[in-house]
Amino acid sequence: MKNNLMLVSALFFLFIIIMSGCYFDTNTTDAMCSDNISSSKKNSLFLNEYTLLDENKKVLSVKESWIEYNWRNETMGLGIVKMKTKTGGLQLNILLEDTDQYFSINNFYKTWRIRNNMGDYLALNNNLCCSDIGTETPPDSIYLMISKIDSAAKYHDFEEVVFVKKK
Repeated sequence: MKNNLMLVSALFFLFIIIMSGCYFDTNTTDAMCSDNISSSKKNSLFLNEYTLLDENKKVLSVKESWIEYNWRNETMGLGIVKMKTKTGGLQLNILLEDTDQYFSINNFYKTWRIRNNMGDYLALNNNLCCSDIGTETPPDSIYLMISKIDSAAKYHDFEEVVFVKKK
């Protein structure tokens, strides 16, 4: 009887160790961004597609841009699900195309950055920039500022770029 209890306890302990290690590579803490529009749609997070104004396309090369619900990964049972955050909100996702322009992905962080209207600089991860837009409803247009970074690491506003809701 004692051996059976020890065996069951050992198997249970082993099960817990195995299950807790299953999601080490999945971030379940931070807010996340979908990789592209189709992924956002597949996970029922997508709201609207946006496009860069024509006059801004000479400065910034964008493959896709869209608004989706703020979300994060959560463990549910034995799997990971994408859940809208409890605090709500929306985010603009910008998938950049790599070019050899001054404002290329390779130069991001070195010579330029993008700032939202709340003063926050966007991060870049796998050609994707994400920004909380500070509203609960998708606006018709979103204004962002491209800043140049000088040799002293100071930021200087360069050009405002506008994303408009696709009709």
